[in-house]
Amino acid sequence: MQPPSSGYINAFDLRTLDFTWRNRLAGDYFTWAGLMSTTSGLIIFGNNLGQLEIDDAHTGKSLWTGTLDGEMRCSPMSYAVAGKQYIAVTAGNDVIAFALP
Repeated sequence: MQPPSSGYINAFDLRTLDFTWRNRLAGDYFTWAGLMSTTSGLIIFGNNLGQLEIDDAHTGKSLWTGTLDGEMRCSPMSYAVAGKQYIAVTAGNDVIAFALP
């Protein structure tokens, strides 16, 4: 049996050719879902604990984590309606949309 692997979210500085920060993903193995970054400095992704996580892209600090009813296997998406930004994700058989403040 192969041991569990773990995944990381990395921020890399092309000027210094070094990591700006590096965070281990929650859970015991890699995640299937991709990561989305926004121009406002957020990174949004699913971890293997059934959670959606939003982090600060500049510092790697977790800003919000919400529990989902299933595993995320697709990348999050963003859209706007009447000037309000939303994040949509799939988890299990559900599609969930969150409004950003």
